[in-house]
Amino acid sequence: MRKTSERLRCCICGGGTEDSPRYIEIEVTVADGDDRQLFGAHADHFESVLAQGFRLEILD
Repeated sequence: MRKTSERLRCCICGGGTEDSPRYIEIEVTVADGDDRQLFGAHADHFESVLAQGFRLEILD
């Protein structure tokens, strides 16, 4: 996965992520093409908007 050279603002709260120990990048792609977009987020904010039964799992 491609990474940005600097952190993006949180796409949930709009705040800065420079000091966030649990910063994540979310890559959205389209099924039938090469179009992609990256979003940055505080992991806690992202988890708070997931539907019940879904959780964020970071794999190394």
